[in-house]
Amino acid sequence: MEGSVVVVNMGAESYNDALYYLEQAKEAEKKEEKFLMWRNTRSSILSMCLSAESDLSKLILINLRGKENRSATEEEVYSYLNDSANSDSKPPKEFWSVLQKYNKLLELNGLEKVDELPNDYKSAVYLRNKVAHYITAHNEKVYSETIVKDVENALENIRQFIRHIWRISNEGNPIWIDKTESWIID
Repeated sequence: MEGSVVVVNMGAESYNDALYYLEQAKEAEKKEEKFLMWRNTRSSILSMCLSAESDLSKLILINLRGKENRSATEEEVYSYLNDSANSDSKPPKEFWSVLQKYNKLLELNGLEKVDELPNDYKSAVYLRNKVAHYITAHNEKVYSETIVKDVENALENIRQFIRHIWRISNEGNPIWIDKTESWIID
């Protein structure tokens, strides 16, 4: 790839992946292929949350780029997000959790910090955490009879959260957010 540029949009790509895996899960459910259904629901929920967190980081970077007088902490976050030389370093302390990132976005847009993430996002993350931090006690949720519907609901909640964070940043909704079927990325 020497001499070429690759344009990526991790939020859009991960959202598209989530749609694709959900479509595959629905097909597997129709064919009563449980293991394939479970594989795809797991991949879908992980991709959904990746999409939201990726866009959250992107919006923070956009907001910091436009800010003239960044504090030392903001400069550290900006450098971490923007400079590939720092990409393998430990994230700044203010950037360790999704709630901290969300609060940074609120702060950058003149809004008050909160103690909890919005409920729509929390409910999707709840399911994601059951998969990402799997233990036997999570079995009933991860392998439930309603897992495909649960992932569909999580997708709608993630979609609402992504719209919400783009509104906070005074940006229009991303063009891909209303897509309900996966698409081919050229």
